[in-house]
Amino acid sequence: MRSRILSVSVPVCVCTVVGCARQDNSADRANALDSYIDAVMERFEIPGLTLAVTRSDQVLYTGAFGVRSLDSGERMQAEYLFHMASVSKPFVATTA
Repeated sequence: MRSRILSVSVPVCVCTVVGCARQDNSADRANALDSYIDAVMERFEIPGLTLAVTRSDQVLYTGAFGVRSLDSGERMQAEYLFHMASVSKPFVATTA
């Protein structure tokens, strides 16, 4: 199984979520975010990812994109957990 992590996509996704938050309808926000994530994944050849958007203690959005395994073609699911380790540091630095 081949995997790829692109930390450059993290700030871009965060900025997109902030930009989408200005829209009136949550369905519009979700559709805009889905379209954006699909485009970023295609451009950077990201095989799969999951995403959760939270505010305070509420989950505003969850999504799963692409495949978990290139070999089997198994689709990603929002419930999948990932080992983050030091990869979480850019998230904190971006949001601070």
